[in-house]
Amino acid sequence: MALISDDGIQTEILEPGPEVGVFDQQYFVDKYNELIHEAEIVVISGSAPKNVPNDFYELLTGIANDYEKKVFLDASGELLKNGIQAKPYFIKPNKDEVEAITGRKIKNIDDVINEIKNFNNLGIQIVAISLGADGSIVGYKDKIYKVNIPKVKAVNPVGSGDAYVAGMAIAMQKNDSIINAIKLASACGTANALEKESGFVTKSIVDDLFNKIMVEEI
Repeated sequence: MALISDDGIQTEILEPGPEVGVFDQQYFVDKYNELIHEAEIVVISGSAPKNVPNDFYELLTGIANDYEKKVFLDASGELLKNGIQAKPYFIKPNKDEVEAITGRKIKNIDDVINEIKNFNNLGIQIVAISLGADGSIVGYKDKIYKVNIPKVKAVNPVGSGDAYVAGMAIAMQKNDSIINAIKLASACGTANALEKESGFVTKSIVDDLFNKIMVEEI
C-alpha cells in the first residue's frame, strides 16, 4: 500500500507474504509447464515468497527458454543474479541493482554501457538500465540507445518499473521496432508516475509521452 500525503511525501506499507512449501512450489512448476505453451512472452517479476530458493527464477527462465519463449526478468538481488545465468531475453536493472550483482561501481555513462555489453555478451538480448529522472540506456543487438524522457511532476512512481516492462512486452509481441519499443516502455513507466493509483496508466497520456520521448543511438 502506498500513502501519499498532501505535501507529496509517499509512505509505503508492506507486509510479508505467505510461506510457500516445496509441494506448492512443485505444483506451480508443473502448472507453469502446462500453461507456457499458450504464451509468447513470459514476464517474471518482483520478489519471491518465503521459502522459495534464490534460483527459482533461473529455473523458470530455463524452462521458458526450452520452449523458445521470450523471458522478461524484472527482479533484484540473488533472484536477478541467478536468473541472469539462464539468459532471459530482457532485463531492466537500475544502477544500484547492477552494482549489487556485479560488485562494480557505475560512475558514468561509459560504465553503464560497459555493463550493458557484458550482459549482452552473456546472451541477454535487451538490457535496459534505468537512470531515474535521467532516462535510461538500452542495449540491443550490438547497439546502444540513450533514452531522454520529458520532465514531469511525479505523483506516485510505485509501479513505474512494472509499467515499463509491460510496455516493452507489448511492443515486442507486436514485433515493433526497438526504438518504438523503448519509447512505449518509457512512456508507460512515466505515465504511471503521473497517477495516484499504482500500476495504472492512461492511454492518452502514454500516447502524448510517446511522441515526446527521444531515443538516440550512441
